[in-house]
Amino acid sequence: MLLIVSGDAGATETCGDDGRYFNSTKFEIKTKAGIVKTSIYYTTEGTLNAERSNAILLLPGTSGDHTSSNEFIGPGNAFDPAKYFIITPDPIGGGCSVSPAATVDHEFPPYDVRDMVKTVVELVQKEFNIKQLLAVSGISQGAFESLQLGVDMPSFAKALILIVPSVRCNTTCQDLVSRMEEKITADPKWQGGAYRDNPTRGLFEAGTFYYPWLYSDAYMEKAPPGKAEELGRKWASAWDAKSLVYRYDASKTFDIARYWGSTEGALSRVTAKVLLLRSQSDRLLGYEGDADPLVRGLSHVTINDIASDVGHMACCQGVGSAENKFIRASIIAFLQDVARP
Repeated sequence: MLLIVSGDAGATETCGDDGRYFNSTKFEIKTKAGIVKTSIYYTTEGTLNAERSNAILLLPGTSGDHTSSNEFIGPGNAFDPAKYFIITPDPIGGGCSVSPAATVDHEFPPYDVRDMVKTVVELVQKEFNIKQLLAVSGISQGAFESLQLGVDMPSFAKALILIVPSVRCNTTCQDLVSRMEEKITADPKWQGGAYRDNPTRGLFEAGTFYYPWLYSDAYMEKAPPGKAEELGRKWASAWDAKSLVYRYDASKTFDIARYWGSTEGALSRVTAKVLLLRSQSDRLLGYEGDADPLVRGLSHVTINDIASDVGHMACCQGVGSAENKFIRASIIAFLQDVARP
């Protein structure tokens, strides 16, 4: 749980696990009270080998945090601490890292996926003196970040594991996020974003609105009632409103062509081996099969599509589920191939 303690230039953030903070220089937060440190919270598991060649960076989805990949970490699991040094950060803007919640009057500049990538790359480079990651793995927005890293810094990771990915937040995705944000900002407590009382009603309504797009019709027909409201309550209790809005803005504006002129030109820069784990029932980002630009534009790609009716959330089903077993087995086999000389 994130604890916020007001201060002159911001706040102090603490988490309940054994993580640490790294202060990045790649993103500046100016407020009326002064400069706020760009603190990135992270945890690690496993041991970095002498060659510093076994590090894997795990990045969460848009409303996730550094614990999002926990179901794939452990002995014999996809990310085995006996083999790999696993780094799990909260990117800027959420979790236990610096976010609008950590500044007085929520003064905080907008950021994008590239800003998120720059700060976590600096963490990896400066905190651990790592020149190249064995792999970077990301779920949803984390897949956006992983792809952006692979395009911007082609030699920094030997492999990319993209779970429910896309080359952009498409028109449907953008519209959904905009409508979700409208529900939050329409809450009278919003106060133009400079609130002191979190707009929890707006967060609840945004979560209930967003829920159906995370799943397929087939899944929702058999799901117990009240699941949309459950997500709404979770957002209202766990998220600061402006932190959530800015985090989703970062996803809404993601397009791998944004800094490179074209999708094809951007993807042609990727030299890493890539594992694609797309959900065949994903309607949030859309499943395009062989027409997916990722399939056509990446040179070294392994495609292991998830045959599931869960939708976008096929990424994140519990241990023992068919989806979890499939993703785990796919990653294990892929990393074995990547590790071969």
